[in-house]
Amino acid sequence: AAGSYAFEVRYFERAASWRPLYEVRSEGEGPLEIRMRANISQNTYEDWKGIALSLFTGDPSLAGTVPELMPLYLDIRQPVVYAKSAAAFGRARSNDAFMVEEATVCDMDAPMAFAGAAPNVLMSMQEAAVSEDETSTEYALPGSRDVFRTGEGTVTDLQSYTVPAEYRVVTVPSMDQRAYLVVAVKPSDLPLHSAIQPSVYVKGVYTGTIWLDPDLTKDEIEITLGEKERVHVSRNEVTRKTSTALLKGTKTVEYGYETRISNETGSDLTIIVKDQIPVSENKDITVEALELSGAKPDAENGLLCWKLDIPAGGSGLLKLGYKVSRPKDKNIAEERRPV
Repeated sequence: AAGSYAFEVRYFERAASWRPLYEVRSEGEGPLEIRMRANISQNTYEDWKGIALSLFTGDPSLAGTVPELMPLYLDIRQPVVYAKSAAAFGRARSNDAFMVEEATVCDMDAPMAFAGAAPNVLMSMQEAAVSEDETSTEYALPGSRDVFRTGEGTVTDLQSYTVPAEYRVVTVPSMDQRAYLVVAVKPSDLPLHSAIQPSVYVKGVYTGTIWLDPDLTKDEIEITLGEKERVHVSRNEVTRKTSTALLKGTKTVEYGYETRISNETGSDLTIIVKDQIPVSENKDITVEALELSGAKPDAENGLLCWKLDIPAGGSGLLKLGYKVSRPKDKNIAEERRPV
């Protein structure tokens, strides 16, 4: 019938998306704050002004299907026989003697799924209302907002978590003669299900980005917040002696190092120092510790760890010495592997 009617139009727009951003924030002491934020972008050729907005972790356009597990068979690899003529090549293709595999090309310029937030950007926290179902999570943003069709997108806050943390000062002078402020957290305390690349802020100052993987097989995870200023570290080689035993046919090299750490922060510090002696995987190569400054090396990987209590304005000294013996006509190959 003729008349005026109110109606609502809904449609699915593919030119809009959002990606999570993560921040790790610390005041230099106390618990760690982990913020989840969202960068919302759209290219629909119109500005969205004063809209209510919800973000979903699932894709409403993809139903998803459980993959079918195919049997896996093993056989002896047969040599590939190449046809000698174009005609033979054509016959071979028709008989399935040749197989072509398609390669997947990755776009190296595509944005990372967990890119860091822009440095020195701090927005007020107003958390989203979170609701979860079996296949996705919804973040209903409070109030209304504008999302423009151009620019770098709109950044908004979603959630904030507080994580208990233990603060440490750590240095590995054989690889980097600097000290770092590190926090240790339990993986079970992290509100994460996969690895992320968050931006790090210490007392509101952007210090860089890190890779954070909530590996539940570990007792704790160390997160580097940045360089610890006014802690100076120097490691120098003070001894290298070479001797040869002609009767035994061996060559021995003796190494000696000194690491000095000074604390100019104005407060007492406990500094964790990490170093190592090499580990032999060949019976013809022997490693003997000479000076370890009280540390005990790990029998499997040779890693050393000291805890130095250094008062304000004070310094500490560590000595490390060992010798390596090998057949004089053989050279040593070095390989670093993760623990």
